[in-house]
Amino acid sequence: VNGATDTSQGRFAAPIATLAAKIGLPRELVDLRHDATHDALPTLRALRRGAMSALAWCRRAYWDAQRDAFEYASAYVRARIEGLCVIESIGRKVEDAKRAPESSSSDEDGDGGEGG
Repeated sequence: VNGATDTSQGRFAAPIATLAAKIGLPRELVDLRHDATHDALPTLRALRRGAMSALAWCRRAYWDAQRDAFEYASAYVRARIEGLCVIESIGRKVEDAKRAPESSSSDEDGDGGEGG
């Protein structure tokens, strides 16, 4: 909770619950943190529930966005590489076409290249 909200703290201290709400952090995590810090240690069941909630929040707030950005970047790079491969292929065909008249020009005398 603190790690997620500390970057939102300004010059004047703001309540963690307010900062957490701004970033979509579940209130249950703020309350769990408060209890663990200022009251008795929460039950194992409450801690497990909080851990699941924290993982779900991380997935929504960070991991899904990272996955989407990676997939977009991968598709972008893949498309650029495929485009470069097409350009390379065209370049080779052009080079082959430039060489082709040179090698067949000796056959232009009509004897079929058999020397007679």
